[in-house]
Amino acid sequence: MKRLAILIGILTALALTAQGPGGTAQTVTLPDITGTGATVCLSAPNVAARWIQFIAPSTNSAVVRVGFGAAVSQGAAVAAGGGFFWPPLVPNGGAANTNFYSTASACMYIANGDKMTITYLP
Repeated sequence: MKRLAILIGILTALALTAQGPGGTAQTVTLPDITGTGATVCLSAPNVAARWIQFIAPSTNSAVVRVGFGAAVSQGAAVAAGGGFFWPPLVPNGGAANTNFYSTASACMYIANGDKMTITYLP
């Protein structure tokens, strides 16, 4: 049920903000993800993101772990009120930037009841 709610939120955000006027890229902010004391990944649908920003609300009671396969003691620790940024990847050999993050690889361990806000640029 939790994954279905995340999927619906992601699809809604993508449908509303995938492109702005004239086809320019627009940032996408997903609905807050509420933790269940387990690792969750942004797995559906998989989107190529130029960058991804993670924000932990100041009301969280514990750190959120972010990374490729995050777990309770693995991944970058994001304290309550803090953030973490996966910056744009450097273009390969100076060519047009074809390097992207896979949102399916963006995983978080979020304590039960805590939240995480995700913004990315497709």
